[in-house]
Amino acid sequence: PRKYEEFSFYAMGDIPYDNRDVQTLQNQVRDLNNVYLNDKAKFVVHVGDMQSGMDSKCEQSFYARVQKIFVDESPLPTMVLAGDNDWNNCPSPPVAWYNYASHFIGLEQLWNSGEEISIERWNEQRPENFVSFVNGVVVLSVNLVGLPLLSPTEWDKRTADNVLWVRNNVNSYFRTEGEIRAVVIFGHSRYRGEIHPFFTGIRSIFMSDASSYRTGLKIPVIYLHGDGHHFEISSIPSLNWDQFNTVMVDQGKNA
Repeated sequence: PRKYEEFSFYAMGDIPYDNRDVQTLQNQVRDLNNVYLNDKAKFVVHVGDMQSGMDSKCEQSFYARVQKIFVDESPLPTMVLAGDNDWNNCPSPPVAWYNYASHFIGLEQLWNSGEEISIERWNEQRPENFVSFVNGVVVLSVNLVGLPLLSPTEWDKRTADNVLWVRNNVNSYFRTEGEIRAVVIFGHSRYRGEIHPFFTGIRSIFMSDASSYRTGLKIPVIYLHGDGHHFEISSIPSLNWDQFNTVMVDQGKNA
């Protein structure tokens, strides 16, 4: 078997919700400078909800202050996903999306250490989605947020796009590299019925029927997310997919 170097990454979410959280986040990100080399860390991901949308009204300044913390303090390329508090649960979702996109899509380009890790965006279709292939692992993000559901048409289209993004990248890397060790998918929403079609969709990438894996794709797949505010490793029994787990990050201030 091919030998791969170990690596790690940092994931966080659901912070900052208030001014005290802002200081906590700043300290947490600054502290990464003391440990990232020893941890062999390659990047940082915030899985969304960088504010309490009802309190912040999703004003531009709330996105700007989180962007500034990461740019000023993070030693590693950082990607920030949108949560429902940053977009669809805001007073004006179109304005909130503009604020999110203008501050965070492509943020990773501001780090020189990007030579170590190549991060690509789905610029033609969903530039909020990123992908990287790190030491045999496909690492990517999808735009999966919690409720409210603004439009069934938009929701279904975004779900289909997310499945396609995972499928295209898994197939592409498998074709190019000949093997994949694992897949890590970052999103925001915890598991709920409204996003179940995403999971059945990606299952079909790895499994051909109720119990058979496609050649070379019996590999660990992790969906790493926030939204529930406590650390939890779980599965979705109804999927009948023993290589798949969900991992929920702790709420940022408790991590």
